[in-house]
Amino acid sequence: MKKLLLGSTALVVGGLMAAPAMAADPIKMGVGGYYTFYGAAGNIDPTYAFNGSFTSYKGFELIQEGEIHFIGQTKLDNGTSVGLTVELEAWNPSSATANAQIDEAFLFAFGDWGRVELGSRDAATYRMYYGSPSAFIGWGAIQHNHNYSNLSVQANNKAYGRATATTNTPSWQDVNRVNFFTPRFAGLQIGVGYAPKLNVTGSVGLTP
Repeated sequence: MKKLLLGSTALVVGGLMAAPAMAADPIKMGVGGYYTFYGAAGNIDPTYAFNGSFTSYKGFELIQEGEIHFIGQTKLDNGTSVGLTVELEAWNPSSATANAQIDEAFLFAFGDWGRVELGSRDAATYRMYYGSPSAFIGWGAIQHNHNYSNLSVQANNKAYGRATATTNTPSWQDVNRVNFFTPRFAGLQIGVGYAPKLNVTGSVGLTP
């Protein structure tokens, strides 16, 4: 019985290998993206020191952010769709050189069996977050792009920034990883992912 089972398995594997999943059509790339612009007005109390000095903070700020997305996909003969996505930062006021920075770049494949992503991509747990929506795009408590504060304001407990406002630390987003999402069963879907852990403060080499 074991020999018969192994023989059947070998035939199935051989059958899959003999019929390669070729694409019916070449991948066609499309261009998309988004852009947001805000004029943010508010009031942040000055910070006072014991020697009488104080620091005042501006109450009005102009903020813009956007990305250009290059997305392409095709469908293989076996029914699986494959493609790639490259996201180019259209504007990032935090850096003078970030305007030409690639944000995410990853391959993906999906079908009746689920979806897999390979490359620089947000973690599955981050992307599957469900919560209350924000009144403004990019200002959500968990998934957002903007902060109405700077490091000095945050250090003096006048506001919170992205690092303390999110349950998913952005420092490990957009790193090279593998994500897998199962098909939905009665509305239930499970997403898992893996990214290598890097010790950026450690020295290079082997430890005894």
